[in-house]
Amino acid sequence: MNNKLRHTSTNIAEIVIVVIILVAVSLVGYKFFHRFDMTENKQFTISDATKEVLQGMDDPINAEFFLSSDLPPQFVRIKDDVRDKLDEYVAFGRGHFKLKVTDPGDDLDEKDRALKLGVPELEINVTEKDAITVKKVYFGLVLSFEDRTETIRTDELADPSNLEYALTSRLVKLTQEKKPKLGLFIGPFLQGQQQQGPQYETLKQLLGGAQGMYEIVTVDPQANRTLPEDLDGLIIAGAFGMPDSLKYSIDQFIMNGGQVLVMIDPMMQPQQQSGSMQQAFPSLPTIEEQLEKYGVKLNKQLVVDPSCGQAPMSGGLFTIIRDYYLWPKVLPGGFNQEVSAVAQLEDLVLPWCCPLQGTNIEGVKFSPLASSTDKSFTLSSPFNLEPDQDWPYLESSAPAKGPFTLVAMLEGNLPTAYPGGPPNPVEPPAAAGEETEPVSLKPQFDAGSQVMNSEGQGRIVVMTSALGLSDGFVDQFRQNLLFLVNTMDMMLLGDELMGIRSTPVTARPLKTGLDEKQKSFYRWINVLGVPILLVLLGLLLWFLKGQRRRAIARYYEDFRG
Repeated sequence: MNNKLRHTSTNIAEIVIVVIILVAVSLVGYKFFHRFDMTENKQFTISDATKEVLQGMDDPINAEFFLSSDLPPQFVRIKDDVRDKLDEYVAFGRGHFKLKVTDPGDDLDEKDRALKLGVPELEINVTEKDAITVKKVYFGLVLSFEDRTETIRTDELADPSNLEYALTSRLVKLTQEKKPKLGLFIGPFLQGQQQQGPQYETLKQLLGGAQGMYEIVTVDPQANRTLPEDLDGLIIAGAFGMPDSLKYSIDQFIMNGGQVLVMIDPMMQPQQQSGSMQQAFPSLPTIEEQLEKYGVKLNKQLVVDPSCGQAPMSGGLFTIIRDYYLWPKVLPGGFNQEVSAVAQLEDLVLPWCCPLQGTNIEGVKFSPLASSTDKSFTLSSPFNLEPDQDWPYLESSAPAKGPFTLVAMLEGNLPTAYPGGPPNPVEPPAAAGEETEPVSLKPQFDAGSQVMNSEGQGRIVVMTSALGLSDGFVDQFRQNLLFLVNTMDMMLLGDELMGIRSTPVTARPLKTGLDEKQKSFYRWINVLGVPILLVLLGLLLWFLKGQRRRAIARYYEDFRG
């Protein structure tokens, strides 16, 4: 009886110990865990920026994934990718990211609720048994926080390179008290002409639309003599028509910690010359002198680079897409790897741009963000814009050879561009024998309130191609928008979203040019490789078990002996 009690007590004690160990392991695993991702771009691992956002949440975010159980085959892999990513958010959310999966099925109330939340029923064409049928499914995600909701559409969920940014940016948007306010100044394309300049509606929609992170405020050179007082950032797309009072207001905005992206085109509108040749000339100065006092100078010579974007060219009855050396393309090696906003970008195409140079202002750091290749060179004015030129000859006689800085950032103790005080009131000369009341520049500035130094808070990014972010151009080169949003996020949100947006899915296609023998070899490797490995594994296990049986037999033989 005592042995039986001791045995029972031992079993209970062992069970209790095992339970304690399992609980301890679970607690430790909840607090400390790690997942391994062997892909080159860490495609299936959320970034440190997302982890910081999740860890910084004080109140829970509810995520509801509207997902039909009977998905067509093309959605199965997408569903797995989305679920894996959402599971990462749940794991790192530490209880603050709650996930619920809902299949509306045939429930009319659930269908109506999904539609009200912005998740419509999709009609997908499915090919089955040589027949095309239409299947209705749900595939959308709704994030909710307090009384606000954000919906992530199917196309966003289906893009693996954009999925994490779509999720994290919505989290930031839901939890921030208010959107940062971003001013947008768009100057006329050519000074002195009443012509239609480039449009920036895509930029406005991307940054300030329904899904944008910012509130966009248009700065009108006719109506706004100064910047609005509550701006957090400013984008200048061409500076023609900017009054002196607005320039001074921008200066004081920078001195008080403002963040400014300046985009300037180095040439005026191309002019059609005799025959088919097009010529252009350097643009008239606008705020270049002011920028030079901050620490950057524009060298208005066009950059030519064999690494370039493709442009549509007229070929008689047809339009031909071909390489255009005057549209330099920044390659991965041309981006500053120490600046997270651009470190992971793959390319950036800048039409008709020019080199930037630092002017060595004490206390100001000049950082190149994007540079041309070492095969680039410059053209002097007047600029011949024809695609077919003797490029080797032009390179041999070029004023300068690359690489050139095409986008730069200024930060540090930026000095005011108005060390002598605010601009003076304007008084037109009075006619002889007439008494004229002086007309003053409005508004008049108080020299006593002028800030003379940014003290490390203000920051300027200069890009030598405003056209590079205009509507017509970004329609062809969508990657330029990636540069834009990364830059604005860096300037207005810090590094909160930096490592997320630039997570491209790198294609690894099979090598081309394989002969039939090589193709046959790889085909048989795929067919027989796994079965052969399984057979070898079975033989290895059989051998190990045989050794173990022989060792046991020898042991008992020795024991009997």
